[in-house]
Amino acid sequence: MIKQVHKWREIAAHFADNLIVGNGGSIAVCPDRFRYKDLHAYAIKNNLLKSNVIEVFEKATPNNPDFEKVLYQLWLADFINKRFDVEKSERERVREGYTLVRRALINTVKDIHPIQAEIDSKLNQIGRFICNFSNVLYLNYDLILYWASLKVNSKEKHRCKDGFSSKESKKRTTLSRLKFSEDLEKIWEPFNHNSASTAIFYPHGSLMLYQTRAKHEERKLGLSGDDMLDIITEFWAKNDNQPLFVCEGSSEEKLAAISRSNYLTTVYHKVIPRFKSTVVIYGWSIGEEDQHIIRQLRRDSLSKIAVSIVLRGRSEQSISKEQEYITDKLSNLVSEEDIYFFDADSKGCWCH
Repeated sequence: MIKQVHKWREIAAHFADNLIVGNGGSIAVCPDRFRYKDLHAYAIKNNLLKSNVIEVFEKATPNNPDFEKVLYQLWLADFINKRFDVEKSERERVREGYTLVRRALINTVKDIHPIQAEIDSKLNQIGRFICNFSNVLYLNYDLILYWASLKVNSKEKHRCKDGFSSKESKKRTTLSRLKFSEDLEKIWEPFNHNSASTAIFYPHGSLMLYQTRAKHEERKLGLSGDDMLDIITEFWAKNDNQPLFVCEGSSEEKLAAISRSNYLTTVYHKVIPRFKSTVVIYGWSIGEEDQHIIRQLRRDSLSKIAVSIVLRGRSEQSISKEQEYITDKLSNLVSEEDIYFFDADSKGCWCH
């Protein structure tokens, strides 16, 4: 039996604290680009995956190609190889496959990314939506939320802040390299006496974030102008820096990757546990690979959680099964009565 699914505006007034956005948020903006099957098709078409890796995709995720599940299978294979003392040369082949899939995902997200003008109207709506929240966790790697935050910041009364800034002149160049301030209280304080602010965090990294190979310094690319994607592409082509992307296949491996980054560690250990009262989840499947995020939320701090669910083109059985899954995943945080579902396509939520 389906639990009630609300329209967003029916419950919006009761949820104004924290927002978590998963891959469904990117898919809602660009349905034909950010689904894993579209990323997979692009990677194959452009020879980013070798035949042996393609076979792993076909075996591990035959109906819906999933990069993170394949990464998990390769990680598991490497783990088993170590335990059974498989020859080093054979272990290296599996590790090379893992690295190849990870790199293919990063490059594919960058290559298929829409330009800002294509999604401009949706960015305006996303900007209005995120202004309802004190904190936003964006689990995706794309620029959608960043562009939406720029829309907000072009106005006077509300500010989106992510903690990255530069001590250089306020007159920005097309590309600047911004440093993260670990003074979280400054991120959360209002922009001025007459305005509110929304704090934005990228717990799994972003196309804009990178780590220098030499000193492991972390920076955000501060971008302006209409050619941001071209600038990012040129930056990655000409600089020997490491993209700050957490796309490992298991929750444990994701957590290990997070621990290698000062910024991601700060978000994980100091930001997420401070989420209080209410949480809205949009487009996040709450998969096993993301349980590290759930573990950082505190039961004694939360009162209600609202979760988006797609209704269009689905049977009651499918919807009911997803609701049961979500309820189970969130059962350690709030009671079943305090989990609300809302239509992911309803007016006023995210890009709608």
